[in-house]
Amino acid sequence: MKKRIIEMRRDPYIEEEYIYKKDKIELYPNCLTVLVGPNGAGKTTMIRQIQRQLKKEGVHYLEFDNEEKRKNDKSRAAYHENYVLLATLMESSEGQKIIVSINQFAGQIGNYIRTKLSKNDTEIWIFMDATDSGLDINNIIKIKEELFSTVLDDKRLVGKDIYIVVTTNSYEYTTSFGEHKTDCISVKGCEHITFSNYQDYKEYIIKGV
Repeated sequence: MKKRIIEMRRDPYIEEEYIYKKDKIELYPNCLTVLVGPNGAGKTTMIRQIQRQLKKEGVHYLEFDNEEKRKNDKSRAAYHENYVLLATLMESSEGQKIIVSINQFAGQIGNYIRTKLSKNDTEIWIFMDATDSGLDINNIIKIKEELFSTVLDDKRLVGKDIYIVVTTNSYEYTTSFGEHKTDCISVKGCEHITFSNYQDYKEYIIKGV
């Protein structure tokens, strides 16, 4: 099976220290890759490690960071005097704000595929960090079935390796959807892991491995 090897470097904050048990991870294309682990395990840092290698190789990627996106959306709406969007963001719940942001990000993905993706590009990378905060099960399933499935099934991407990498604290992200597989990676162990049910996932998170 085709795979992409990503090097895990030393802790970027503390010299000569490692935060992962292995020095590399394997990512498989054309599925959803979910980085799992308890809070503080290094999920976001692992995304940064992957992005560091892509930058080094000159590979473009699209990124959704929920925390930063929420801050920027209000500022951008105010700057462009989009008061309808600004009012919507101010009056919406956390989950509703995330949905608005993800809808905008979906538009960015579509625009990139239509206008910027080159025939010579063999890979497309999409990162989504902290996307489950404030979302209920139905919205998470909707994101997988509508956004991720749409990208993975896009005929314009036939022959290209599609990598969708997300971090999560929700079991619902770890399950397969439609005809598409989900590949879970244990952040601390840097190994592929499967969960048979919610209880199995819960016990893994509680152990903090």
